[in-house]
Amino acid sequence: MRPWRRVPGAALVVLLLVAAPCTAAFAATGVGEASPAPAGDPDTVPPSTTASGDDHLWRSTPATVTFTATDAGSGVAYTEFKLDAGAWVRGAQLSVPAPSDHSGDGLHTVLFRSADLAGNVEDAKSLRVGIDTVHPTTRAPSAAAVMRYRTASLAYKVLDAAPNGGSAEVTIRIRNSAGVVVRTLTYRAQPVNQLLSAGFTCKLAAGTYRFSIYARDAAGNGQTTVASNRLTVTALWSTTLPFRFRITGLSLRDLDPSEYPLLHVDEPVAIVDEGPHDADGVRMTWRNGRLYNHVSGQAFYGLKNLASYTLTGDAFYLARAEAQAQRLIDRRILVGDAWFHPNDFVFHEMRPPWCSALGHGVSLKLFTALYRVTGKPLYQQAARGTFASFLRRGPSRSPWIVSVDGSGYLWLQEYPSVPPDPVLNGHIYSAYGLYDYYQLTHDERALQLFNGAVTTVLRYASWFRQPAWISFYRFSHRVAWAHYHQTHIRQFLTLYTLTGKTPLARLADDFTQDYPKPGVDGPLRVVPGIYRGLRFSSSGKVVGARTVEITETVYLSVTRRERIHYQPGYWFEVHSAPWRGYHLRERANRVYLPGVLPLLTYDPPRTLVFPGGYAYVARMYDTTGAVTASLTFSPDAATKAAVDMRASVNGADKVRVASGPLEGYWLRLGPAFLR
Repeated sequence: MRPWRRVPGAALVVLLLVAAPCTAAFAATGVGEASPAPAGDPDTVPPSTTASGDDHLWRSTPATVTFTATDAGSGVAYTEFKLDAGAWVRGAQLSVPAPSDHSGDGLHTVLFRSADLAGNVEDAKSLRVGIDTVHPTTRAPSAAAVMRYRTASLAYKVLDAAPNGGSAEVTIRIRNSAGVVVRTLTYRAQPVNQLLSAGFTCKLAAGTYRFSIYARDAAGNGQTTVASNRLTVTALWSTTLPFRFRITGLSLRDLDPSEYPLLHVDEPVAIVDEGPHDADGVRMTWRNGRLYNHVSGQAFYGLKNLASYTLTGDAFYLARAEAQAQRLIDRRILVGDAWFHPNDFVFHEMRPPWCSALGHGVSLKLFTALYRVTGKPLYQQAARGTFASFLRRGPSRSPWIVSVDGSGYLWLQEYPSVPPDPVLNGHIYSAYGLYDYYQLTHDERALQLFNGAVTTVLRYASWFRQPAWISFYRFSHRVAWAHYHQTHIRQFLTLYTLTGKTPLARLADDFTQDYPKPGVDGPLRVVPGIYRGLRFSSSGKVVGARTVEITETVYLSVTRRERIHYQPGYWFEVHSAPWRGYHLRERANRVYLPGVLPLLTYDPPRTLVFPGGYAYVARMYDTTGAVTASLTFSPDAATKAAVDMRASVNGADKVRVASGPLEGYWLRLGPAFLR
């Protein structure tokens, strides 16, 4: 049995008396202090010492190293250390100075060891501490030039006088002509005193920029001066267009092709095509008792089959998509470098062979998508030729699909007539093809045309709008068409996703408030109260009324939540007693569809602003509309949150918070508002 034991929680060694001869020993009560201890089994194992505070080899401030010794035998007698060639010093902590006159700079060696009460001394251990108080400087010795979407090479050098840690963290910030940082590059552990090069794929728009070099050496010293030089970005393609039009400030979000919201099906199309088609499986249109080639129909069907192929991997769909593309290629009309795709049937004022920007835009999308999937040069050639058709301005020369109005706005004409009569949904569908072609080729001309098309949407969307009713289909022929009204809403959201431009999301808001998608599924909840149901004529005139008192909550069968022309609010068409054949007006938490009725999804999320000085209530709901969580907050100053969805929640217009402490909560608009 050992003649000693440690008492938990105490630094003192308690001695046990045994009937045996004793020799002198010491128990540690502090560095350099000892007390007698009885003899026992020989202690031949020296202590073990560790050092802390040496986690960074190089530093610009004084280094404090703390030593901790342990001994499982007789106990630690002392710890000692020495700095460089100095003498051994007993103690548990060492400070390595870092004087500002740089006299302490260099790589220092620290030796340390401990001894126990039995006289065992461990072998000395060592660590190194680097002191560097000199700041580095940077150089950008040469200007750089690059074509957009090629690899840019920025030359730089970090100068750091010895002694140093041999490396530095380098940050390169690229600023546009307005001084705004548009790209940041960060590199760790770059060697100093060497000419280096930073390479990156340059997606910056054509123009002149400045790149600045920042550095922090291994000791944490930042650069004293910032070196900078010029970066010139040129267009990969000629940006000269044969005509001019208005363009607003517009940038594209950096989306992966798989994120494009333009080529998607929830389930594959039917293997057996029930639509009109010929013996080759190519989609046709049936008019006046015979089949005709329909360019946009073939292109859309090709896209659906290609999407079905990416969804299932079934080569049948790919073959059928290529059959549609091949028909378009075989029937093309060459005008210089441009490929025009004619329709061979009469449609209203259009006479064959007439071409449509809609057909060309969707064909361009099909060709670019097929090239991405198959890599076949034929589709790249077809995309290039089809894009060239957008470079011929009409209507002064035929064929044409593009025009510029008297105010300088670009129109992609679904029906190129004289005078032009633009179709909003056809204009936007055509722009999708330009977007895809730009993403494939980075041809700046395609970006300018897409930009011009979106600029036109922002300028003229209000012309197609009928507040509180269905939007118009064409610019001059003022026909309201509910189907295309919903198409307009989806297209505004798609353009918002591609550009992140908030006014496009606001257009989706406005058109949705004007006439939301009418189809609904679920019972209408009506709480106790007195309500008046109305019957309307096709023009919105009231032709009947029925007032009923409800004494307990009832659920009514409805299939439509809709606008009634010239009537305020939203109305439910009721199919059960006591209002069968009548409409009831929606009232939040009184006459409503329980739960969440999604109206719009925002990608990217939008900003919800909470003005200060108001109390806000945020709630979560289950599928029945019951509140599952609630919180109230009253910010003193304006605060913000990201929202990703707008919906009718128990009959109230609300938005859902996408992130942060309110994630998943719904809030009513007012005084909170969307940006």
